Amino acid sequence: MYPLLRDVVRVNDDAVKKVVEEYVKSAILTFWGDIVVIPRGGVNASPSMVSSFDFCPLKAWVEHRYGVMITKTAWLHRIAFGELAHAQYQDYLRSTLGKTVISEMKIEDDDVVGKPDVVVYNDDDTIDVLELKTGKPHPAHRIQVLTYVGLLNEEVNDAELIYMNMREQVNVTQSDVIDAIRRVKQVKIMLSAQSPPQRNCGDCPLRGVCKKIHETPIIRSMMPR
Repeated sequence: MYPLLRDVVRVNDDAVKKVVEEYVKSAILTFWGDIVVIPRGGVNASPSMVSSFDFCPLKAWVEHRYGVMITKTAWLHRIAFGELAHAQYQDYLRSTLGKTVISEMKIEDDDVVGKPDVVVYNDDDTIDVLELKTGKPHPAHRIQVLTYVGLLNEEVNDAELIYMNMREQVNVTQSDVIDAIRRVKQVKIMLSAQSPPQRNCGDCPLRGVCKKIHETPIIRSMMPR
């Protein structure tokens, strides 16, 4: 078992602020002063998109189609913290535990592209697949890990979801891997559709932005793709 994020990560406010400032500077659009649209290079239909799709199919569709991230400026602090926490944890595995670690390794087949947070190569030629999450647990996180296991196609010793205050060991079975990859492919098909999914935005804090991006020609022309 690997340590919890809280036992390893020490992220200071200044470091978070610096990352947030870089995000804000890279924004191509700002709506109502607190919603930013940020370019994202190489947006693929990946296991991580399942969480986004479950949160809001319309937002995920717009982000995938136009190569952007739509978020509130307040949420950027969580995103920045997550990036820094990932880097610290990966460094801890290498420098303190002496693990052979590959992070953000691109793996793909014909339909699915993924980048697991951490793949640890053990001395017995097995691997440990770790997914690091600074937010709350979500069923889609398990789909991520199982999909990465399937794409790696190596003998797995351990598969874990590691959060700030808890961990989940993911039981890997062939049927679960197949189901996870099937779900990712389903999401890819829906994200690649020509028409956006119908969505009642209700009280969404990003309400109206996704439709405005897609339906306004001058705004669409500003998008990365």
